[in-house]
Amino acid sequence: MNKKTFLKCIKCNQINKIEKVICPTCKGVYSTLSVKYGSHKKETSVNNLYKTHLPFSLFKSSDFHNCSLKKIKADIWAKNESENPSGSVKEKEIQVAIKVAKYLKKKKLSFISSGSGINVCQYFNQKLQDKILLIKPKGKDIKLDFAYKELGNNYEEAFKKTIDFCQEIGYWNITPGINPYSQEGAKVISWQIISSGVTFDQIVVPCGNGSLLWGIYKGFKEAYDSSLINKIPIINGVELENGPIGKSYKTGLPEKNIAAKNSKATSIDVLESFCLQKVIIALKDTGGKMITLQEGDIEDAYKQLNKLGYSVCHSAAAGFAGTLKIQNKFGHSKICCVLTAKEY
Repeated sequence: MNKKTFLKCIKCNQINKIEKVICPTCKGVYSTLSVKYGSHKKETSVNNLYKTHLPFSLFKSSDFHNCSLKKIKADIWAKNESENPSGSVKEKEIQVAIKVAKYLKKKKLSFISSGSGINVCQYFNQKLQDKILLIKPKGKDIKLDFAYKELGNNYEEAFKKTIDFCQEIGYWNITPGINPYSQEGAKVISWQIISSGVTFDQIVVPCGNGSLLWGIYKGFKEAYDSSLINKIPIINGVELENGPIGKSYKTGLPEKNIAAKNSKATSIDVLESFCLQKVIIALKDTGGKMITLQEGDIEDAYKQLNKLGYSVCHSAAAGFAGTLKIQNKFGHSKICCVLTAKEY
């Protein structure tokens, strides 16, 4: 095992083999493994984190597209991840997973998506010799020029069926909700925000699986532990009304939705969160909240963003809608909302 990079389960605290993406010790609920690093020294710059706190010292800051961070309203900034070449925030996560897969000699990769992740899969499949197998729920026909398989009637069913399916056919799953190495890519967003020189009181992140929120939190925490920032901002999640994370946070139990709401914000219209335990750790550690939205909140935010020149999808607009709610409650708090994907 590489001494600088290892996996540790947040549920049973056991260190596990680097190639496993589900804890083999406790069989924890979905994504319980977290990537840890041997380096605990104080860093002299954020750029050093790319070498010491991304897997196997494979990366540098220039490997990642630095999407714009702009003030769009009094005390509100937008980190516009729709500017990634693939048009999606998932690009950084999958970019990390692909390079780690090559390092671990994993040639057969799979990825589950029903939204902007499909664009990410297509983007990387155009660049790779070894293609990624897309797995998506059954539903409307999508014309794709690469291999895909339909499993389950919704995202959650596809997610669960894929775990067994990929083991049977020998594919390494790089979906951020499953693969802890993929989740590390979201930390880059935190480090780019820190490098901008703007210090925020709060960060707002739309949540489906919740892997994005976890990664962003982890990036800030590692910067804090390395003495590069004085505080970790409050990390807030955004979900639809009666979302699984907010309910689970209140009850202390893994909660689910009975049915999807058929929202235009498809990425957060989920029945359950597969990174639930990690999200709750991030919320509790930073004093964050889960902000719940109705469809009207998202539609209003979507229209506002389009007037401001941001051609993003409704799931991205949900982050802005949540930010507006926070601003109405906390006044002059300096807030950054993460815009997750372009209109597609």
